[in-house]
Amino acid sequence: MNEDNKQVLIKFHFRFQEQTGTKELRVPWCQTIRILLESMKESGTSPFFNTLLDGGKLNSGLLFLLNGRNVLQFKGADTPLNPGDELAIFPALAGG
Repeated sequence: MNEDNKQVLIKFHFRFQEQTGTKELRVPWCQTIRILLESMKESGTSPFFNTLLDGGKLNSGLLFLLNGRNVLQFKGADTPLNPGDELAIFPALAGG
């Protein structure tokens, strides 16, 4: 397995690119989305990472897509990850 496949690709969209200073970030693979987001928070590289979880749950003001599918269709923050997965983070959309 090559090095890229032992990682998860995180893509930031819209204003999150400005807040993180990047469009995407490769991070070491973790077993679940919660563990991944907690490790990003602990890295301290961006204050934005502190906003991803709210009381151990996914921030409801954000939309998380794992390989193009809303993680709420699975187990939310407890959704398992596989090496090579892609997690996209968007602001939650509202409209009417």
